Amino acid sequence: HLPGRRIVVVAALPQPAQHQESKPWAGALDQAREFAPAQFAIRDAGDAAEAAQGVKVDEGDILMVRTGHLKRRNEEGPRALAGGWPGLHAACLPWLRERGVAVLCGDPVSDVVPSGYPSLLQPIHQIGIPHMGLWLLDNCNMEGVTRACAERGRWEFHLTVAPLRIQYGTGSPVNPIAVF
Repeated sequence: HLPGRRIVVVAALPQPAQHQESKPWAGALDQAREFAPAQFAIRDAGDAAEAAQGVKVDEGDILMVRTGHLKRRNEEGPRALAGGWPGLHAACLPWLRERGVAVLCGDPVSDVVPSGYPSLLQPIHQIGIPHMGLWLLDNCNMEGVTRACAERGRWEFHLTVAPLRIQYGTGSPVNPIAVF
């Protein structure tokens, strides 16, 4: 399916109490090695964010999942991939499929690292792209759009994403534009 008519931002992921005050960028998905893989499942976090923000992810939507990774990286410096990155666990795939998400955007790559599966290093990529037709936008800077949504109390908006036309290409830099 083609990307849809609107974008839904999931920016209100649950935060562990120990991180809420000391590191405002930290979310439950922020430190991959400190949390069990089940905590990465989007079914609960996605449903909770929908309820809190008064939105519903529908067929053809673009879903943005902000983990706080870029904010943390800007404040504390880069972290080696071997140290773990936040993202979605493979257990999120059924929820994404049930909702009919067309495009998934993440502030690091969309997959949690480590994935928890020795034979699937990036299950969101390895299953989502070829088997679900899921389009991915990785390494997105969502800080500005998240602030804009919070200021407006509105978590839905129109998004224009225009990739470069690269013959035989499988990826492209983009400059997304949000319109409220």
